[in-house]
Amino acid sequence: RRVLFRSKMKQGILTAVTYPAGGSTTFSYEANRIGQTITGGLRIKNITTNDGYGNLQTRTVSYADGVLHYDHSSYMFQYPNRNGRYSGAFLGASDFGITAGSNPNPPLWSFHGYHIGYGKVTSAVIGAGQTDIGYLNDAPAYFNHLPDQFPPKPLVTNVRTGKEYSRIHRRSDGLPVSSTESVFGMTSRVVSTFKARKVMPVSCLNCIAEGGQQVRTEFGLWTDYDIQTFRFNTTRNTQTDDGVASVTDFEFGDRHNSPLATVTSGSDGLNRRREFTYAGDAVSGVPAAMFDKVASGSAYRHMIGHIVRKRELTEGATTSAAELTYADVQGKILLTREREFPS
Repeated sequence: RRVLFRSKMKQGILTAVTYPAGGSTTFSYEANRIGQTITGGLRIKNITTNDGYGNLQTRTVSYADGVLHYDHSSYMFQYPNRNGRYSGAFLGASDFGITAGSNPNPPLWSFHGYHIGYGKVTSAVIGAGQTDIGYLNDAPAYFNHLPDQFPPKPLVTNVRTGKEYSRIHRRSDGLPVSSTESVFGMTSRVVSTFKARKVMPVSCLNCIAEGGQQVRTEFGLWTDYDIQTFRFNTTRNTQTDDGVASVTDFEFGDRHNSPLATVTSGSDGLNRRREFTYAGDAVSGVPAAMFDKVASGSAYRHMIGHIVRKRELTEGATTSAAELTYADVQGKILLTREREFPS
């Protein structure tokens, strides 16, 4: 099994930033751990700021509800001959041997993957209170994997993981001052599937060249797999300040990651609704070049999420509205009119 060295983890890591106008920020780290077990990698422990006049403030970060998503410390042995695409009929009796490495099993989906997640992170400053942050912490998905398959299919990050669902600000005596609670959900009816391919180089150990000479021939063996994703956003947010709560619900459509409308109910008992129209909506009235990806290869087509109309209502009555009008002038998208109500 691999051995973890906390001192070597810190090689090349950022430890301080000094500002030209004076002052600095320093960082200290500790190893990730589950309970008392070190799991590899670093996490922030302290952040100390110096305003340049000798005033220091140290923020301490602590972690809880850690989940280890895979075995990070074991070596992985793989058998390239168990790749179904390269049958004996294709390569004869080719022998690719056995590969061994310190890669995790199962492997990460990319170099930006994660092997550990925390469900709660607390940031505290002595005498100034603390902030407790809660995160959804689902393990990455491992789709359609066969135990002996080579190369193994990577982990695919879960759309839920890393979403902040709770934030509580507390005074130095621990009493809450304000909090935010969020509920998440699937906000589109469409599940998108992307095709991906994991490729690993291998060497043939017994391939024979002309003249009977044994050679090492390089091959790239691959496995195809799917990555599935969908829109997963905040559907309800509850904000509490000094014991007074307001609730906001979010309404979504299939075309945007941003809401079509929000409805907020506060302590005064009134319902306030905000509605948004985006460039990519059928009723937007903007030139197709702003959102249609096949419309003449327009450089403006990525404006699909640009808000062109918004309206605010209280108990069903419009209290304010705004509208932007655009025109396609010789291939350039220009703002031609801006209206507001009341004005």
